[in-house]
Amino acid sequence: MKWKSVLRKTKANRNVSLTLRILLLLTAFFFALFSVDVFSEGYPMWEMAGAFLIHNIFTFMLLLLLLIALRWEQIAGTFLVLMGLTMSVILGGTSHAMTGTWLLIGFLILLGVLFLVNHYLGRRKNPTP
Repeated sequence: MKWKSVLRKTKANRNVSLTLRILLLLTAFFFALFSVDVFSEGYPMWEMAGAFLIHNIFTFMLLLLLLIALRWEQIAGTFLVLMGLTMSVILGGTSHAMTGTWLLIGFLILLGVLFLVNHYLGRRKNPTP
């Protein structure tokens, strides 16, 4: 897939699209950092590999959304917002210890909204035939 065909919007919108995708990739890597601690526990290799894969399920979902965002920004944005809202409902509670979790959830929702806004603003400026 060529970048020019993927990013066929105005130049400013193209830069915003690329920045949003890079932010999503960095977010996935940030979540992947939390799973590295399974290798220091001293368990057998198969258990560590299984724990590593289980800890990275959310990272794999974000990387899948990144692949979707290469072609369909509105779908990726919608799923990011839904993922953030679902996480907020599942985690619930208003504990002070969960402030970091709420910041990450808020960032995912913000990123999804930015994907949606970028898609619809780019569509209004440059309609495709």
